[in-house]
Amino acid sequence: MKTLLFLGMTALSIGTAQAALTNVALNSSVTLQGNHFGNAGGWGGSVLAPAASITDGILLPNGRQWNTGTVFWAGPPRQDSITIALRGSSLVQSILLQADSNDLYTIRYRDTSNTWHNLTTLDLPTRWGLNTRSYTLNRAIHATAFSILAAGGDNHFSVSEFQAWGITSAVPEPETYALVGMGLVALTLRLRNRKTHR
Repeated sequence: MKTLLFLGMTALSIGTAQAALTNVALNSSVTLQGNHFGNAGGWGGSVLAPAASITDGILLPNGRQWNTGTVFWAGPPRQDSITIALRGSSLVQSILLQADSNDLYTIRYRDTSNTWHNLTTLDLPTRWGLNTRSYTLNRAIHATAFSILAAGGDNHFSVSEFQAWGITSAVPEPETYALVGMGLVALTLRLRNRKTHR
């Protein structure tokens, strides 16, 4: 009986620990806040992408012009922001941002109690056009949404992709319930046997 209990609890912990990391931001809802989106500040070649393209999972070539096929804006820092609402609570271990070089982008996250926290400010290298930056967290966070805010740079900003890698908090698989149930039944039987043998 102890063996069944042990196997059930072990299966539960292994199933949780070995869940594959996925891009939990994939195809999440994206909202733009601010009045400068679509303003290229006089740059030609402007092609504004739909907001939803930020979470489509597709990286554009690094070095591509900042305002071509991206969500772009020109204006002072900290006036326009992008919010990405996840489909539920997720345990996030790393993020990826593809955005215009020469700029700073502050990433915030909303926790399960609806409170916003600063996560990090990414400094994209000084290069031409788009660049990609990954950031691994010191500890995983429970997030329901992310926000991207231009924090500084040349006042010409763009984002083409945001990804959050982690595990979606979901209802456990039926097999997990079955294993835990077997463990609890085994424990109950074991305790009953002890009482009857005394």
